[in-house]
Amino acid sequence: MSMHKNYFKTAESNELFERWLSNYPLSMHPFDMDRWTHFVYSIVKNGEEFNSEILEDGLNTHNHNGNQQQITDFMNRFESMKAIYQLCKN
Repeated sequence: MSMHKNYFKTAESNELFERWLSNYPLSMHPFDMDRWTHFVYSIVKNGEEFNSEILEDGLNTHNHNGNQQQITDFMNRFESMKAIYQLCKN
């Protein structure tokens, strides 16, 4: 059983991160990518800070142990999605 950590200032972002981590986040299955998308939207909408250390800690806490390439890939996805969401806000 994993221990829930609060990485973010809003309950929404913490809950969505936990929901993504609690399933199979590294599978790239459409359901997992949908959970990732909702999480990223929450992060951007709520002005949360997110970095590779938080991602790595979250994965390790849930025993997913993503390798460095997977972490880099998700952070690149995060930055791309963040840029798109910020453009849409304006």
